[in-house]
Amino acid sequence: MKTELVTNLKRQTTKILADLHASKEPVLITEHGKPSAYLVDVEDFEFTQRRLAILEQISRGERAALEDRTLTNEQAKVICSLKQSLYVSTRPHTFNDMRSPDQTEKEYWLAYKTVARFS
Repeated sequence: MKTELVTNLKRQTTKILADLHASKEPVLITEHGKPSAYLVDVEDFEFTQRRLAILEQISRGERAALEDRTLTNEQAKVICSLKQSLYVSTRPHTFNDMRSPDQTEKEYWLAYKTVARFS
């Protein structure tokens, strides 16, 4: 791993960044001889963040399984179906001036109270 002084980073930022992009190797930035920060490539950082998020989800799932906080397949299907129907009924639509379907329907029925008359 490459190490740079913070003063070198201030003076040669463009060169250090070019080297970083070319080598993809993290750079340890030191201040007064002590580690201060790491400079990493954006793609590497984003990859690491995605990997950490996945590992966190796996860890949460393992804890839930150990604590018997799990659902059967049928229970999960029911919950997903309920969430989806709630989302579909409340999400805004660009073709309705960003109003949800429920809002649009309510406004329609308020405006057109009489639908049909039978004699």
